[in-house]
Amino acid sequence: MLCPVRKNDEGFAEEPNEAELNMIRNDPQRLETIRLRQSDIAWWMRTRPARLKPHSGGRVEPGAASAPG
Repeated sequence: MLCPVRKNDEGFAEEPNEAELNMIRNDPQRLETIRLRQSDIAWWMRTRPARLKPHSGGRVEPGAASAPG
């Protein structure tokens, strides 16, 4: 549950409640899986929405936020 399922009326993720946190805390195998995912850059990239269109030639769409740096 690194990516919460519950969302508010605006579509944003809700804060996890105590029961949801305990589902992770009390399951050592699940906790290990989440920790491994947090250290895997490929997993993080798959969870992020794509900001570049395949045919854009690498250009960022106007109005899209770009990464600092």
